[in-house]
Amino acid sequence: MAAGYGTRADSEGVHRLRDGRLLAYAEFGDPRGKPVFYFHGLPGSRLEGRLLDRTARQGNLRVIAPDRPGFGRSDFKADRTIADWPGDVTELADTLGLETFAVVGNSGGSPYAAACARYLGPRLTGTTLVCGLGPVSAAGDLAEMASWIRLVFGLARRPSFLLPPLVGLIASCLRHFPEQALTFMALKGAAPDRQVLREPMVREVLKTSFRESGRQGGRGGVLEMQLFTRPWGFRLEDISSEIQLWFGGLDRTVPPRMGEAQAAALPNCRRRYYPEEGHFSLPVRHIREILAEVR
Repeated sequence: MAAGYGTRADSEGVHRLRDGRLLAYAEFGDPRGKPVFYFHGLPGSRLEGRLLDRTARQGNLRVIAPDRPGFGRSDFKADRTIADWPGDVTELADTLGLETFAVVGNSGGSPYAAACARYLGPRLTGTTLVCGLGPVSAAGDLAEMASWIRLVFGLARRPSFLLPPLVGLIASCLRHFPEQALTFMALKGAAPDRQVLREPMVREVLKTSFRESGRQGGRGGVLEMQLFTRPWGFRLEDISSEIQLWFGGLDRTVPPRMGEAQAAALPNCRRRYYPEEGHFSLPVRHIREILAEVR
């Protein structure tokens, strides 16, 4: 297995955006390498970027992993949209002195990477979506997802008083019982995911990221689930730049039919399909190949 995880962030920072919000981020890999913004999954935080650290160092890539609003140490924003994210990324890139950069979105971070591809144009050197969540606008989009994920998305698709307490409970479990949360995810996953989630270092990285994800409670997660089920503010069909799309045939979090739908919608897509990989196993086992394409 091509393990890419490390033990720590090289540095952490907090940037104050023009609207007054704080945007937290961590850096991994080679501090002098080519810059790559990494967008964490849901649940997740900037600390998920540790999964890329060792491989990024070897590949001369500087990984900048920000917390999205309402997660980790980044301030919550009640009226945000997915299409707002490129503006936050641009401000952070300007502060870090980065003229151009690549973006990588993992799982729930992929819609945000797609938004950057739509709106940041020549500033991007590449866009990679790994096990990326696609539009969730109809009940059919939830087919083949694990039952517990389907339940949460089903509540998010319509006004429901049950969604906030349920997501709040999930956030609390992630914050205080990340070991048990990982065990639950492993039990619900395919065999490759169960294998990867038994690896001590992978578990340690994800547990740390989960704890940080639930730092502010559940409202960030509630809003994010709702944003995923609404129009994103742009269409995949309107992205003209090349997209690297990676997805697995045994993924029960973002099932392969969602990857196929994105591949069909994106005008300029390089599809990477691994029929024997799951949601966690693909990015861990193939991180060298993924980052080689990013570079």
